[in-house]
Amino acid sequence: MEKSKFVKSIRLLTKKEQQAFQQYVQTHHGSKKTAVKVLEYVLAVCQKKSPLWLSKADLAEQLFSGQQTVTPRTVGDALSDLYLLWEEFLLWTSIQKDRDFETDVLLLKHFQKRGWKQQYSDKWKRMQKNLDAKHPKDAAYFYHKMLLAHDQYFHADTPKLSTQIDSLDEAMDKLDSFFISRKLLYMCELQNRSEILQNRQDMPFFQVMERHLHQDKTLPLVIRLYRHTLQMVREQSDSSFHLLKELFFQHLSEVSQKDQIIIFGYLINFTAFKIKNGKREYTHQAFELYKEALARNTLSEGNSISHVRFNNIVNTACRLQELQWAKQFIDDWQHCLTDDIRDSALCIAIARISFEEGNFDQVIEQLRTVKFSNVYYNLRCKTLLIRSFVELKESPELITNHCRAFRAFLYRTKLIHTDTVLAFKNFTDAVEKLVQAKYETPKLKDAMEKLQPMVYNYWIEEQLAKR
Repeated sequence: MEKSKFVKSIRLLTKKEQQAFQQYVQTHHGSKKTAVKVLEYVLAVCQKKSPLWLSKADLAEQLFSGQQTVTPRTVGDALSDLYLLWEEFLLWTSIQKDRDFETDVLLLKHFQKRGWKQQYSDKWKRMQKNLDAKHPKDAAYFYHKMLLAHDQYFHADTPKLSTQIDSLDEAMDKLDSFFISRKLLYMCELQNRSEILQNRQDMPFFQVMERHLHQDKTLPLVIRLYRHTLQMVREQSDSSFHLLKELFFQHLSEVSQKDQIIIFGYLINFTAFKIKNGKREYTHQAFELYKEALARNTLSEGNSISHVRFNNIVNTACRLQELQWAKQFIDDWQHCLTDDIRDSALCIAIARISFEEGNFDQVIEQLRTVKFSNVYYNLRCKTLLIRSFVELKESPELITNHCRAFRAFLYRTKLIHTDTVLAFKNFTDAVEKLVQAKYETPKLKDAMEKLQPMVYNYWIEEQLAKR
C-alpha cells in the first residue's frame, strides 16, 4: 500500500490540503463509501507520519470485517478512484483560486458544443478584452490570441468566402510571433549548452530568422529581448550584454515574470563567465542584477531558491565586502532552501562571511569536522580551509598536506567535470608554490600564469601582492 500511486500522491499535500481533500471527497463523492473509509484510514496514518505497510487484503479485513462484498480488489479499485479524485481536487482548487485562460477555453468549447451563440460570443469578447488589458505581451499572450482567432475563424458562423477575414490574419500573425519567440528561446538554450559542454552545434534556421528580424523594426518586445539574449550568448561581448540589459530594464514592467526569471538568469550567467575570465568589474554588475531580481522575486518560480545560486549571491556580496547585506540576505532567504540542503548551504555561506571578516580560526572551527554529502560543498569547504591556513601563516607542511589530500579527493571523485578538477588542482599547486620559500616573487608570478584555468585567481594575486 505504501507504494501505491494514491498514497505517494496524498503525502505530497500539506496537512491542511489533506483535510480539504477529505472534505471535498465527502461533499462531492460521499456515495463512494469504500473510498471514503479507505481515505479516512490513509489520512490518519499520514498525519502520524507512519508508513502504510498493510496489504490490500489486510486493509479489507481491518476496515470492512464481515462485509463480504469488500475484497482486496475492491480496496484496489477504491485507491484508483481516490487517485482520480486527487487529480480532480487539484484542478478544482486551481480553478477556485485562479480563473485562468484555459478554464475559459473549456467554457467556450462547452458553449459552442451546446449551440449557445450569445454566451459564446460574450465569453469570446471578454477573453479578448482580458488578454489585451491584463496579460503581458509574452509568448503565452500570442499563443492565447492565436487560439481565440483560430476558434473564431473555424466557428460555424464565420463566412469563409470573404476576401478578407480578420480572424485568419490574426491567427497567422499571432502564430508567427509565438513561434519566433519560442524558437529564439530554444536557440538560446541550445547555444548556452553548446558553450558549457564545448560542443558547438549549427543552427541553420538562425541565419534566415536573423535576416527577417533585422528588417522589422516593430517586433514585439519579447522577440526583441530573446533576439538580444541569443546575440549575447553567441558573441559573449560586452556590447551585447549592455544592449540586452538596457532594453530589459527599460521595459521591465512589461515583461512577464517567467521571462524575467529567464533573462535575469542569462544576464547573471554572463557576468559569471566574465568574472571567471578575469573581468572583475562584472562583480558589481552581478551584485546589482541579484539585488534587482531578489526585489522582484524573479530568481526562480515559486517560493524556493537554488542552493548553488544562494551561495553564489553570498560569494558575490563577499567579494564586494557587502558583508552586512550578505548576512541579511541569509536571514531573509534561508527558508527558501530545500530541507535536504539547507544546513550545508548555510554552513558554507556563514563560513564564507567569517573568512571575509578575517575570522580565519572561526572558519576552521566551523568546517574542520563537517562532512558534506554534496560534492559542490566539499570543494568550497576544502578551499576555504586551505585559504584560512595560508592567511593564518600555518606551517608549509600542514598546508601542503591539505593540498595533497584535496588533490587525492579530486582524482577520486567521479562526479566532478574534468575542467573543474583541473581548475581546483591548479589552485592547490599554486598554494603549494606560494608557501614554499624557494620561489621568489617574479618566478612565482610566472609559474602562476601557467597554472590556468584556476579557481580563486584573485585571492592568489592578493597573496602574491603581500610577499
